[in-house]
Formats: sequence, structure tokens, C-alpha cells
Amino acid sequence: MPIVIVLLFVGILMGVGLTIMTSMQEALYSSTTATSANESLAIANKTGITLKTGDSMLNGVCGSVTEIYNATGDYKIGIGNITQVGCTITNATKWAPTISNDSVVNYTYSYTYDVETTASNATGDASNAIGDISHDWIPIIVVMVAAGIVLAALLGAFGQKRY
Repeated sequence: MPIVIVLLFVGILMGVGLTIMTSMQEALYSSTTATSANESLAIANKTGITLKTGDSMLNGVCGSVTEIYNATGDYKIGIGNITQVGCTITNATKWAPTISNDSVVNYTYSYTYDVETTASNATGDASNAIGDISHDWIPIIVVMVAAGIVLAALLGAFGQKRY
């Protein structure tokens, strides 16, 4: 029975270790701010559109839209027309008369995202290696120990001499 307790302890230790390493990896990312200038997207409507650049980055968070221009860049559209939640923009009002509802417009906004560092990559690699071990080998070891316990019980029950 002591082997079962040891395996249980090792499994718990690996689970806690993986959780800590994942948290460390995220904490070791380097936060960066950038600007997406003139990102061409469909005009925002009631269902909304997603700002692609900021939303596609690692842990990307979109800042407020600062400018909207028509597709040719010669007509500035007021940003009071839009409602922004995160990287999603909606608009329930009519756009300027020179903008049709099927137009493409250019959005300018800032966004913040995380960049992987050498330390976060090393922590991620270690976490993946331990994860591979726990996924591949722990179930095999558990089955082998369970089979050993069953065999020991059977040998104990049927292996005794009777007089």
C-alpha cells in the first residue's frame, strides 16, 4: 500500500507544480502597447465588428478607437457614432451621409498585448515536458500498481497451504 500513497503524492505534486508553472509563464510575459493605424474593416453596425489586430494578439486588449476615416482616408468620421466594449465595436445610429452602410472604413486604435520572453518560454517548455510525462506515464504506472495489488491479493488468498 505505501506505493499507492507515494504515487498519489507524486500525482498531486505534479498537478500543483503544473498549475504554478502555468501561472509563472503568464506572469513572465512582457506587456507591450502598440497602435493599429487605419485598420480596414467593415463599417460597425448593430451586431458589431471585431478589431482584428488587437484581438488576435497574445492576451490582446484593445484601447479606445481614436480615429475613423472612410476607405480613401479623406473624410473623418466622428467617433461618437460608435460604442466600444473591448475589441468589439457596435453602432446603432446612421453614419454620415457620405458613408454607406456596406462601406469599409479605417479604424485607428491602441492595444496592449503580451510578448513571450526567454523566461516565459523556458517555463512553458518545462511545463509541457512535465505535462507530457504525467499524461503518458502516470496512467500506465497506476494500472500496473493496481494489477500488482490484485495479484498480491489473489496470491495471498490462494497461495496459502492448507493442512
